[in-house]
Amino acid sequence: MTVGDLIFYLLDAVILYMLYRMYNSSKEIQVKTVLGPRWVIPALFWSIALLGFFNYKGSFRWIQTILLAVMGGIYWKMESGLSPKGVVMIGRLYPYEKTKPIVIDDEQHCVNFTIRRAPTPVYFLPEQMKEVRSYLSKHAGVAKKSTRTKTKTAAESTGKKAAKQESKSEAKAD
Repeated sequence: MTVGDLIFYLLDAVILYMLYRMYNSSKEIQVKTVLGPRWVIPALFWSIALLGFFNYKGSFRWIQTILLAVMGGIYWKMESGLSPKGVVMIGRLYPYEKTKPIVIDDEQHCVNFTIRRAPTPVYFLPEQMKEVRSYLSKHAGVAKKSTRTKTKTAAESTGKKAAKQESKSEAKAD
């Protein structure tokens, strides 16, 4: 066993520990959603495992192949959605305290929140929005009723202003 092999084993242990924590976070999800294609990251793990199997020799080949295949399987099982502790995105837990402000957008069927100054939407199915709203009001302190009003387009708002000005000028003329 070489120093390079030991470094790979150490990196494997760290990645397995991270995936284990992410998998545990995703097991706590109570309102599930799907974020993008789930097969991409596991396919990368499995592709690297396959390449490594044909590229390396000895016990290192078998250990790396098995570990990477297991990692791909763990990643495949990860879920996204809402848990009692926070928002989980592909196994990564973002606590409600760190995702403020949380805004529910009923028109686009998503929950918007901020992670490190970056706005992040999590989309849900339209039929899930009632459940999402009640869940977030219970666990994250979000208002139960929607406070969002329908946004006006620029043409609608200028059209209404023009109509008001016309009615005022007609009233002055009378």
